[in-house]
Amino acid sequence: MKKTIKIFISSPGDVIAERNKAMQIIKRLNCHYGADVKIEGVFWEREPLTATEDYQTNIIKPSMTDIVAVILWTRLGSDLALE
Repeated sequence: MKKTIKIFISSPGDVIAERNKAMQIIKRLNCHYGADVKIEGVFWEREPLTATEDYQTNIIKPSMTDIVAVILWTRLGSDLALE
């Protein structure tokens, strides 16, 4: 069975082009290494939404992934709710 490597991509809204590039790179890596390993990108916009919770609650936690990549430019993002 192939090993799955999850890559959590974290970034604010001012780096959309770079997020899209990260998606392309992950697809390309899967084409190249797909026989041996599955590389799965974790992007908040691809996570399912529920009517009962905000989207932050539904996102897979970075600690549940193998790699965390943070893309920053001029913004740091929105404030998160206190837990």
